[in-house]
This record gives sequence, C-alpha cells and structure tokens, in this order.
Amino acid sequence: MTSPNYRFLYPTDTETRHSYCKRLEDDGHDEMYIRKALRVHWGMELHEFGAFFDDYPDARMRHVAVLCRIRPTRTDCSFALKLSRNLGISQSQAEEWIERYHKSRKASQSCDM
Repeated sequence: MTSPNYRFLYPTDTETRHSYCKRLEDDGHDEMYIRKALRVHWGMELHEFGAFFDDYPDARMRHVAVLCRIRPTRTDCSFALKLSRNLGISQSQAEEWIERYHKSRKASQSCDM
C-alpha cells in the first residue's frame, strides 16, 4: 500500500519518530517509503536509517519484495548488493534478509497447494 504523497502523512502532535514509523509500517508501507516520510517530517539523515529500521521488519521485508518484483531474475548476489546499497546495511545483513524472503515465499507457496 502506497499513498502517492508521503508529505501528507503528517505525524500527530504526540507521535515520536518510532511511533510514526510503526504506524506507517502497520498501514502497509515499505521501508523506502517510510524513510522518505521520516526525512520530510523529522529531517533524518541517511546514515541514521540502517540501524533504525532493524525494529521494523515488516517494512524492510516489503522493500525486499518490491526489489524482487522489479527485477525477479536478479541473482542473489546482485540482489544483496542492491539491497545493501538501498538500505545502508551490510551485504551480509542483506543476504540474511533475502534468505528470509525466500523462506517466507516458499512457506506461503506450500500453503497455497
């Protein structure tokens, strides 16, 4: 779920960066979308995001899925490099997220059968 303009997703007066991020994650947004909203509303710097989003696995996994949909034939090595660059995480962390993504897809496919 993505709204066309995150600038209109204003935080409430009582929301912190974390509660705002959790609300957007719960609304179905991916990590890159939430990052843009946090930069607009809180002026967060790029170097702050890598570790910040460790607490928001659903948003991060949605971004992994977006990248996979954009280029489904990408090798896992290329995928990890792209994910690492996008999210400001190490390549080994990116590989772990990709592995989690593949496992979750296999699990959901076996449930559909």
